[in-house]
Amino acid sequence: VAAEQFHGLRPGESDDVLLRLLSAHTDELLAGALGAAILACVMATDSQILALSTMFTQDVFAYYGGQQRFGEKVQVWTGRLFVIGVTVVAYVVALNLKDKEGIFELAIRFAFSGFAALCPLMLAALFWRRSTKWGALASTLWVAATLAGVAYLHNVTADIAPKPGEPLPPIFPALGNLLVRGPGNVLVYKFLPVMPMVFGSALLMVVVSLLTKPPSKATVDKYFCASGTSG
Repeated sequence: VAAEQFHGLRPGESDDVLLRLLSAHTDELLAGALGAAILACVMATDSQILALSTMFTQDVFAYYGGQQRFGEKVQVWTGRLFVIGVTVVAYVVALNLKDKEGIFELAIRFAFSGFAALCPLMLAALFWRRSTKWGALASTLWVAATLAGVAYLHNVTADIAPKPGEPLPPIFPALGNLLVRGPGNVLVYKFLPVMPMVFGSALLMVVVSLLTKPPSKATVDKYFCASGTSG
């Protein structure tokens, strides 16, 4: 709808098509309220950075003895500095991509695909007693590697990207339709990469967990109650 109504928008300008549509079809107060609600749903950058900070301070800094050696005050300041560092990196990346990529294209290609592909890990950690840290690591590395691979293929195949409605050219002709280039993304058998990412993540989580030593009874009892539900 926005493409038909607003022509010639650059990648950076196309990020605000929702606000443009709201402004064009509603009054200012309603456009502001609906725009704030939509952006709050799809751009929770602050909460994601705070969650990363908590994960770093608890699962890295405190876990490896930082809290015991330096105290809680240093742990708090470590979290604050981590937030600043991540924000600066994100800001620099945004400046470099503002005229090259749209925020929603990046979100679909990386954030949403990564979240979906890590769902098997989350479900196994919550409900499968036999899951292991090595299965979780294998699943995580698979997601990271495939995201990096998709990003690389997307960049090196920009010149052969077809226009909407045109045939999809294969990236590696010898592999047939295994990897093809779509107008906006690399496709796997004409499916978005998130599908094989999810299946691969689930498979690795199960197989590697079954092939490695199961968690100890103390670990299982710590996270699961006697009835078998997560505690």
